[in-house]
Amino acid sequence: FIQKEIDTAEPESYQQSYALLRMADYLNNTDTPFEEVEKFCREHWDDFKMREWLACQFIQREEWQKAIAVYEELIQLDLGYRGSVKGYREELLRLYRKTGNAEKALAMLWDLVCKSNSREYYNELKSQYTEEEWIQKREKVFVCFNRYGQAQLLCEEKLYDRLWKLVKDADL
Repeated sequence: FIQKEIDTAEPESYQQSYALLRMADYLNNTDTPFEEVEKFCREHWDDFKMREWLACQFIQREEWQKAIAVYEELIQLDLGYRGSVKGYREELLRLYRKTGNAEKALAMLWDLVCKSNSREYYNELKSQYTEEEWIQKREKVFVCFNRYGQAQLLCEEKLYDRLWKLVKDADL
């Protein structure tokens, strides 16, 4: 029945995506070996919900490296969807921490701040460096943000002379 729904649904439609998820759940909740469930998901890899579903299954199964690999691929495949990519980066940050990969966790913090323009991770990134190191590192962060974001960061860093210059020069 579910296969018929998949076959008759408009390609790339909500109905097809929902039917694919139902089939994956069905396969996962029966005696189907997980390798076959994974194969089914990969056969429908063009559906982002299938990719996300598989990543979540790897997390539930505590197969951290496989989950990381899927999320890293999701970022590349869904670059045009900023909200989704930010969520994938946040999940990767959590997984890198869980697996003790401090180097990749730090790199993901940089991606969240600079590529996702996520101010919520700014102070966490800042806490990874000494005061002296941060003075140089923060300049890399400033250029990632638009003028309004820069103004907020300059204010947070108490760099009021630079803030005043930005406000004057950018007519903010």
